[in-house]
Amino acid sequence: MQQHDNRTYSDNSTIRSRKKTMTSVYDPWLMRILRLGVWVLKFNAALVGVIGVLLYWFQSKMIYPSSMPQGSREKVPRPSDFDMKDWQEIELTAPDQVITKAFVILAKPTPDKTNLLGTALEQWRARRPTLLMLHANAGNVGHRLPIAKIIVERFSCNVVAISYRGYGHSSGSPSEKGILLDSQTALDYIQSHPILQSSPLFLYGQSLGGAVAIGLASDQVNQGKITGVILENTFANLRKLIPVVMPLIGPLAFLCHQTWYSDRRMQQISAGMDAPAFLFLSGTKDDLIPTTHFRILYDLCPSQRKCWKAFKDGTHSYMTRVSRKITSLLWEAGSKKCIPVSNMLELESASGGGGAESVEMIDPIL
Repeated sequence: MQQHDNRTYSDNSTIRSRKKTMTSVYDPWLMRILRLGVWVLKFNAALVGVIGVLLYWFQSKMIYPSSMPQGSREKVPRPSDFDMKDWQEIELTAPDQVITKAFVILAKPTPDKTNLLGTALEQWRARRPTLLMLHANAGNVGHRLPIAKIIVERFSCNVVAISYRGYGHSSGSPSEKGILLDSQTALDYIQSHPILQSSPLFLYGQSLGGAVAIGLASDQVNQGKITGVILENTFANLRKLIPVVMPLIGPLAFLCHQTWYSDRRMQQISAGMDAPAFLFLSGTKDDLIPTTHFRILYDLCPSQRKCWKAFKDGTHSYMTRVSRKITSLLWEAGSKKCIPVSNMLELESASGGGGAESVEMIDPIL
């Protein structure tokens, strides 16, 4: 019996010894793996932190690429480059003392008004609509002048095309607050202009410019001043757009401080009879901003006069093709109802179409 107990004790000692030996062998490897895992977690956390900081502090560079395409801050086309007459370049000073540039282009008389001169011509122009053009986030105001030429010459409308701060030859750095200040300053300029102040005012916003237009229209200070708002392929807000455009950093969208909450601002617009009419121009195959984003804004728009016009096969830059058969501005100035768009505007999608006239513009990012 004692011999059996001794043998059992010996066996147990052997097992414990082997376990100790195995543990001593595997401990270093286990610790290395654990240390590596901890290091990887710390590295990833640090990387996410660095990316988050970079996104927070440098997001303006990504959202407002004013130097794209190359040379956009140096070379800005002028109306004279497109044979437009009766224009001037002005400087506007925002409340924070940032100086921006803008082109003021007066309406070209229709064939039956070419004999008008002096005061008679000014009075005629004062009755024509004025469009405040609010451009997209890339390039400069000069890249949109081919569209301005069509508005001025075929529609016989006045145009004020602003260059936001940090774009083209304007000073300062772009930001949501700053761009809204610049655009409000341009609107105030129109309201005090000797000819344009009595002109029906329309806002025309392309992509990011659409968010600017909604911002102006939602400001109570502008209530009753704006006849109509034309929006082209814009977004609900940037925090919702980031996961769509940049899925990899989608979880960090909360760090976006350039929010452009157009969906919230749209709901602040008056629903009364003094509310502006709205026209939504949508490319159904926009490869950047989903149509669903734009449709959210249409559904939220409280205006009793709103129209949705979708362009089959239209991509984000489909407005770079404009039909020869544009017959009038998007609304008759001062009209109390939205005229059927199909009777007024014919645009060709970027996929082409007979008789379409190509207009050279940059491909905007937002």
